[in-house]
Amino acid sequence: MVLPSLAQVPVSVGPEPQTQFLDMSGAPLAGGIVCTYQSGTSTPLATYTDGTGSTPNSNPVVLDSSGRASIWWQAVAYKVVLAGGGTCASPSNLQWTVDKFSVGLFAAGNNTWSGTNVFNGTTTFNGTTNITNGGSFNGSFSGNPTLTGAVTFSGSLSVSQLQVTVATGTPPLVVTSTTVVPNLNIEVVNGVAYPASPSLHSVPVITSSNVATYKVLPDCSAAGQTLQFTQSTNTFSCGVASPGAVNCPVTMAGYSLNFTASTWTCNEVIPPVLKKGSAGGNYDSASGSFVDVDTTNLKYVVTIPTGSNLVIHADGVINAPAIGTSVTTYVAIADGGSQLQQELMQDSNGDPSQTPFSMTWVIAGDGMSHSITLQYKKGGGSASDAILNNTAGMVPTMLFTLQ
Repeated sequence: MVLPSLAQVPVSVGPEPQTQFLDMSGAPLAGGIVCTYQSGTSTPLATYTDGTGSTPNSNPVVLDSSGRASIWWQAVAYKVVLAGGGTCASPSNLQWTVDKFSVGLFAAGNNTWSGTNVFNGTTTFNGTTNITNGGSFNGSFSGNPTLTGAVTFSGSLSVSQLQVTVATGTPPLVVTSTTVVPNLNIEVVNGVAYPASPSLHSVPVITSSNVATYKVLPDCSAAGQTLQFTQSTNTFSCGVASPGAVNCPVTMAGYSLNFTASTWTCNEVIPPVLKKGSAGGNYDSASGSFVDVDTTNLKYVVTIPTGSNLVIHADGVINAPAIGTSVTTYVAIADGGSQLQQELMQDSNGDPSQTPFSMTWVIAGDGMSHSITLQYKKGGGSASDAILNNTAGMVPTMLFTLQ
């Protein structure tokens, strides 16, 4: 018959292979009982029948006619109760109770060693073990030991995995040696593999395969040159800047480097542009559809870079003559002849009036050319509509700002 293999518990025999218990008069305690508990408690704690630690004794252990029993103890402290009979719950003829009893070569519970201590053979430390005055070990640690304080290993330390748990902000690893360690294997950072030996004046470039290669930065200090990067070849080079290219010369007046939607662009910087009427007399129109006010002085053609915005502001004064009927005048900002925004000014009683207008519009950049004009039309009445243009204070203006 094959017996099942059971988990084994480290144990040790008592003071003698067959422990004999005596009563208070010194006679063998025939048929007596031994109850074992966890030290300082009433919680039962098993002993074992032999050195394998596989088969626990009954609790209580019943002594034979000579007061003997085979008791193998665990490597912990016990509370032991000896009685003439009964049960552990209700012992009779109580002989004695001993607490904090431990046997064998175990370092169990709380132990204090002083001086020089030598442990020959295999020694098991199952309780709390504090070594405060240094010492040396020639062996191995198993389980999950916790080492506190400054621990020095004079020999080599070999572990299957080193786990460091430190507070936030505390370096998990401090290397005080200045010796270069070529095989420290820290070339992989956040899943990216970095070569161990970077080149001089280089920067890492990460490829699609999560491998970093070091690319040497060229010297682009010559006048008119700027540093360029070509993604298709992962290379740096020196080049001359041009509008719309990524190699924007940020030090050259007239261009700016913009970043929009994960894309770098080099755009021409357009300073604010002011357009205004000629001041040579009022602008008159009898047209019932929109016409340009002044295509010479109030027109602006501009390419709006992608990622930029062109802000347009127009203002002026409308003059409505006395014609005996109501007059309606429309003024608009137009892009290529299409009205972007318009304003309506109305004189309902036919009396002469001067009505100021002010309009603002924003065009999002698309990299295309735009022709911006100021337009107006007559909406009612029998006379021409007029935009005043005869004094400096009445001249219509258009202000263009690229943002």
